[in-house]
Amino acid sequence: MRLLRPYIPRNDRGERRILLDRLENILINIELEKGYERLTQRERKIINLYYLEGYKDEEIANIYGVCQQNINRQRIRGMSKLKIF
Repeated sequence: MRLLRPYIPRNDRGERRILLDRLENILINIELEKGYERLTQRERKIINLYYLEGYKDEEIANIYGVCQQNINRQRIRGMSKLKIF
């Protein structure tokens, strides 16, 4: 299966870190930092790719080499952790 959009890997200290910082700042501003701390690194990355970068579950699944349902479950699980707070 081909990617719907080309995936451009980012270095860990570059743009990806800035976007993760942006996600963290957004969640802190709406008082969800406790929920953010409960997210796994993978859940943070999936939520970041989906909500901030506009990737679809299928595209994220292609990046990680897993099925779309797996990404969907992880994203929903991560969002439910945020909803607790």
